[in-house]
Amino acid sequence: MNEDIENAKGYLKGRLEECRSRPDLHKHISKVYEDYLRIVQTRPDDYAKEAGDMFAVMRAEMLDRQENLIILYNKLNHPESAKAHEIQKEAVLSSKGYGDIHRNISAAETQTRGLSGISAARRDAMQELMALITAWKVGLASEKAGKKSQILEKWKQLQSLDPQMSWKTLRDDPACRRCLYFNSEQLDLMEKYFQEAVR
Repeated sequence: MNEDIENAKGYLKGRLEECRSRPDLHKHISKVYEDYLRIVQTRPDDYAKEAGDMFAVMRAEMLDRQENLIILYNKLNHPESAKAHEIQKEAVLSSKGYGDIHRNISAAETQTRGLSGISAARRDAMQELMALITAWKVGLASEKAGKKSQILEKWKQLQSLDPQMSWKTLRDDPACRRCLYFNSEQLDLMEKYFQEAVR
């Protein structure tokens, strides 16, 4: 038993050392390891019972992951993805054991699939719009009428994904600019071509 306790101490100290290299990313799991280490050092005979099936470790790791993704997507100005991970975090918080956590997470992922997909769909629609405008600009006169309807359709799709979407948004929103490979002058030209194409 003493050897098992010493192994547990070494394991917990090692994991805590890893967590301390980036405490901002390991808030929940660090607390669990600190609690376990305190038990194994002060009440070693209670450690096996207190640690149990180590569900607290799994739950804490999942909470850290969800919170870190929420922070990341908020920084990237992707509110839909941040909201999706808020819902998934709540699913983790509501879980009491291995018996329900996977079911709860799976249900939350299914529920938020649409939210997570909005950002990707918006990015794809923006890039496809730029490609259609470019194709209209360089296309033959006989091809332009067909491209006009495609451009209008893509613009409507983009606005359905983001009702606040405008050319000003495309130019000024950092999240949009990260998805497009045009500088400000080129985007001004793309807007000019867009207006010519759809009039």
